[in-house]
Amino acid sequence: MYGPGADYYLGLKEIQPDNNAIKPSNNLVKRKVDILNLHCKYIGDVEYDNVFFNITIDGVMQRYPATGQYNIKVGQTWRVNKSLQFKKSLKIEIWDYEEYSSNFYIGTVNLDSTTTVKSAISLTGSGNQYVIDLKEIK
Repeated sequence: MYGPGADYYLGLKEIQPDNNAIKPSNNLVKRKVDILNLHCKYIGDVEYDNVFFNITIDGVMQRYPATGQYNIKVGQTWRVNKSLQFKKSLKIEIWDYEEYSSNFYIGTVNLDSTTTVKSAISLTGSGNQYVIDLKEIK
C-alpha cells in the first residue's frame, strides 16, 4: 500500500528533529586574502602560458578572469591584485589554458579558517614553475 498513511503500514516512523544536535557555527570570522602576483619561472618548451585561476570560496567555484586568460612568459609577473573573502575554506587553482587539448594543471593553494598564509608559494605542475604571492589583510 502506498500513498497517505503508507508509512504506518510499512512500519516506518517519522523522524523528529533533534533540537540538541550540533549545528554549524555562523560565527566564523571572514578572512581576507589578496592574490598579489603570479610569477612565471619556467614553462618548458613553449613561448608563453595562458593562465587562469579556478577559485573556490566556501564551496563555490568561480573562474578568474571570468573569460579569457592571462598570457605570461618566463620572467614575467601578472599583477593579479584580486581580493578574496572566505569563512571556512579557500582553494586557488592555477591552470594553463589549452585551446585544442585539456588544460594543464599548475598547482593549488588551500586555506581554511586556521591556515597561516605564506607570502610566496611555489607551484610546479605540468613541468611549469610559478610563484604566487598572497597577503592576508587583517
